[in-house]
Order: sequence, then structure tokens, then C-alpha cells
Amino acid sequence: MPAVILISDDDPRVARSLARQLLRLRLPVRVEIDCSGQLVEVARAVSPSLVVLDILQPVPGLLQLAALRRDPLLGDTPVVAISAVDDDRARSECLRHGVIDFVLKPFPELIPEKLALLALRPTPEAGQPH
Repeated sequence: MPAVILISDDDPRVARSLARQLLRLRLPVRVEIDCSGQLVEVARAVSPSLVVLDILQPVPGLLQLAALRRDPLLGDTPVVAISAVDDDRARSECLRHGVIDFVLKPFPELIPEKLALLALRPTPEAGQPH
């Protein structure tokens, strides 16, 4: 079963572009896109291995991230935060909420490969340290 990468970005063009880049790698990943600002609901439906979350959305990414972390089924899902603005406060908040990386748009060339590899990384067994 392929790993699932959920891209949450209010700009469908950005989300589709990143999805295309990921799929071109021909790794066993499935890409889902959420442009609705309903990250937790969509994540419950697709059970992502990795979430790529745009911080600047009409429903603020930091609020969506906090809601994801509070969810008992999704709270440990790895998240990579993305943003068009280099904001130290947002970066700090994201790291405080356990994101594994904070990446600025436009994406460096190797980002899709890095995201795919993060999604394919084995997850710890229940009760094991992360």
C-alpha cells in the first residue's frame, strides 16, 4: 500500500504543481490535495503518512496544525510546514507544534524527493519513541 501525502494549500495551482512533482518521482506514494481548509476532516478520510501544510491560508495553518495535534488518531502525523513568507514567529510556532521542517515557497528542487522519502519512512510501533 503506498504512503499517502496530504497537501493542504489554499492555492490549487501550488498543490497540483507539488503533487505532479511528487508523482514524477515514481515512488510508491499517493498524493491527496485539500484546498478547503478542513485539514483534520480530510486527514481522517485519507490517513496520511505525511501532511504538507501551507501556513498562510484563509483558515490559518497554525490553527489547523493545532487541531491536527489534538486529534487522537492524527496527533502524531508528521507535518512539513510551507509558506511564501519567512516569518520567524510562524516558524517558531510550527516547530513548537512538532513540524519536522519549515520550507519556503518556491520550493527548492529536492523538496519533492525529500517529502516522498519522509512519507515512506517507517513509523514507530505503538508504544515506541518517535
